[in-house]
Amino acid sequence: MRWFYDMKIGKKLLASFILLALLAGVVGLIGVANMNRLDRNYTDLYENYGVALGDLGEAGMNYHNIRATMRSMLITEDDAERTQLKQTIGELDASMDESFMRFQKKSVVRFLEGTV
Repeated sequence: MRWFYDMKIGKKLLASFILLALLAGVVGLIGVANMNRLDRNYTDLYENYGVALGDLGEAGMNYHNIRATMRSMLITEDDAERTQLKQTIGELDASMDESFMRFQKKSVVRFLEGTV
């Protein structure tokens, strides 16, 4: 340890600066590695759950649109408009079924992969 006490102050400052720079580099590398891992985890979370929940949200919106269209169909007295509204309800129902099928397909895939 005597060699350290015998060093000039300039060399001590340089050595401490180099040590500090190395520590900052190690901390930076650890941070970058953790950011990459976090990005992979977030991507998996989005692909496995976010997209499927979007399908459920779309089905819910279609349900409420069917309900509002049904109300309009009950209120109107025009037969042509009722026919048009009935067609709209059929289209929304088909879209809602498609959303449920996409959600179910993604849920079954996650179940089979063991991620549920």
